[in-house]
Amino acid sequence: MLTPYLGRDNIDRDQRRFNYLHSESRMVIEHSFGELKSRWRELLLQVHATPERACTFIISCATLHNICRFYDDKFWPEWDINEQQLNEINRIQPHDGRNDVFNEIRDQNLLQWRDRLCLRMSERRAQERI
Repeated sequence: MLTPYLGRDNIDRDQRRFNYLHSESRMVIEHSFGELKSRWRELLLQVHATPERACTFIISCATLHNICRFYDDKFWPEWDINEQQLNEINRIQPHDGRNDVFNEIRDQNLLQWRDRLCLRMSERRAQERI
């Protein structure tokens, strides 16, 4: 949910390091979500259920996925979903603009949180050098 710092020339060294670590973590997470959605393709579709039932469904898929990984159940490459297949499904809900004010407030809070996290990472790195 945190975005990287924008630009390359107008950010300092700590912010570049934050971006690097952010990117590194995001790749792992995106790969994991991709594998999860490839194994449980129902996650690619719109969930027509109450929020409680949708959460139960998603948590169930994630739990089963983790069990499969724990027991080294093979993930077959042909299960991977490519961009064309994803576009064919085309079940993404359109943006309706209803939560724009809430999102703007939330985004400002996240940017402040990101700055504090970057500062904390920088301070920890400085302490490790001592």
